[in-house]
Order: sequence, then C-alpha cells, then structure tokens
Amino acid sequence: MSNGYQMLAFDALVSNDASVTSQLAVDWMISGGFVSEHVSDCVGGADVLGRAPGPNWCLIVDEARR
Repeated sequence: MSNGYQMLAFDALVSNDASVTSQLAVDWMISGGFVSEHVSDCVGGADVLGRAPGPNWCLIVDEARR
C-alpha cells in the first residue's frame, strides 16, 4: 500500500442529498470489500480517521496510474 488516499466528489448533487449519497457510496465500497467496515487511524495525519483498504481493494485500483 502507500500513504496516499482517494476522495470521491459528486459534481451534480443537491446538498440535501449529500449525506444520503455519501452513505450509499460508503456502503457500496464496504459491501464490495473495497474498504474496511471500521473507521480507524489508518490514514496519515494527526487526528485523522478513515477506512483501511478491504480485501478486494485491488479490483478498483488502476495499477498503471499508481
């Protein structure tokens, strides 16, 4: 792995829907095994929490672009 991270951005999203949409995206990534279900201090930086890669992380990473 690396010390990098990925962020998702939805450019055509009404702010009222942001919370629901973000939770659906996280649920999808968890169910696919792309990220861990549990939030931890696995990401760099002080007081930063995130989700570690799941067992299927490699299925959604384009190794050629790393």
